[in-house]
This record gives sequence, C-alpha cells and structure tokens, in this order.
Amino acid sequence: MITEIFSTVLIIRLVASFLCSAAFGVVFKVAPRHLASAGLSGLVVYFVYHLTVGFGGSFFVAAFFSTVAGAVYAEIYARLRRTPVTVMLYAAIIPIVPGGDLYYTMQHALIGDGEGALKYFTQTMSIALGIAGGIVVSALVFKMLFEKMAERKKRRAGR
Repeated sequence: MITEIFSTVLIIRLVASFLCSAAFGVVFKVAPRHLASAGLSGLVVYFVYHLTVGFGGSFFVAAFFSTVAGAVYAEIYARLRRTPVTVMLYAAIIPIVPGGDLYYTMQHALIGDGEGALKYFTQTMSIALGIAGGIVVSALVFKMLFEKMAERKKRRAGR
C-alpha cells in the first residue's frame, strides 16, 4: 500500500503542482521573489491531499485537511515575509481545485448519463466544500489566535 502512495506518479504530480501554483502566482501578480514559495505551497497542499486520499480519506476530508495545511503555510509565510495571505493561499489551493471533475460532470450531463453526472457532481461539490471549509476554519482559528496575542500584548503594555 505504501508503494502505491509513494510512486513515480506522485513525484510527477508534486512537480506539476509546484509549477501550476507558481504559474498561478504569476497570474495573481505574486512578486517574483515569492513565486517559489507559492509553488511550494501548492506542492504541500497536493501532498497532504494525496496522502489523505491514499490512506482512505474521502475527497471532502482530503480537500479540507490539505486546504488547512495550505492556509497554515500561507499565514506563516505571510507573517514572516509581510505579504498578503490570500495571494499565497489562492496559489496554494490551485492543484486541488476540481476543474476536471466539473468538466466530467458537464460531459456526462450533456450525453444524458445522469448517474455519471451525479457521481462527478458529488465529487466536485465534496472537494469544493472541503476547500471552503478549510479556508473558513483556518481563518477563524488564526483570527482568534492573533486576537488573543494582541490582547496579551495590550495587557503587558498596560502594566
């Protein structure tokens, strides 16, 4: 099972994820000095997604955890390098966006294969909801964390 998860195909997909996220970094006008980090964020997101699916997680769970991993990476990177979190996060999640599944949903719907269309639609929505949930949960956790830190800093300054 481990050899199925860690294979040559995974290496190719990780490289493709890196390049894809870096290319979308260009589209999102990420500064050239941050493009490698944008690519690395996509690689991390896809790796977590691949591991989660490989160990039996659903598409929703895989999308959720990989998005959380990407959000953590983006938040930490943004704090260290003083860059916008959203730009790095958008580039990070590109490798798991279910564009292909949406295409197959429409293809099956247009040829009249309702069962196939429903299968791909369910998969598309699972991944999309996992991505959205991961972004929301991560944003809320980081917001609460930074509010607590600011509150402690304010209390220390008042002493």
